[in-house]
Amino acid sequence: MQSAVEFLEKRSETAQLLQLRALTDELEVHLRGELDLVEEASNTELIGQQLADYEDLVVPQVIRPHVTKRVLVLEATTASSSRSTTGCRRSGRRLSRPSSSAPTSGR
Repeated sequence: MQSAVEFLEKRSETAQLLQLRALTDELEVHLRGELDLVEEASNTELIGQQLADYEDLVVPQVIRPHVTKRVLVLEATTASSSRSTTGCRRSGRRLSRPSSSAPTSGR
C-alpha cells in the first residue's frame, strides 16, 4: 500500500491534497486490528456474553484451542426459520430481553 501511495503522491497533486500517506497509515493500523483473529475471537465472546439473555439471537462459541492470529474457529450453528432475522422481520416480532416472570419456551 505504501508503494502505491508513494507512486500517486509523486504524480498527483490531488493525492497530495488528500494526504494519502496519512490516510494509508490510519487504514493500516485499523486493518491490522481487524485482521487479528485472536482479537476477533475475544470480541465474539464478549458479544456472546452481552447477548446471552436474548433468546432469538445466537452467537457461535469460539473454539479457543484452534484460534490463532490468522485462523478463527467457531462452532457450527444452524438457524431455524423461527430464529432467523428475516423471520423476525416478517412476523413483526421485536427482539427483547425475556422478563423474569415470562414463561420461556422449550428451545
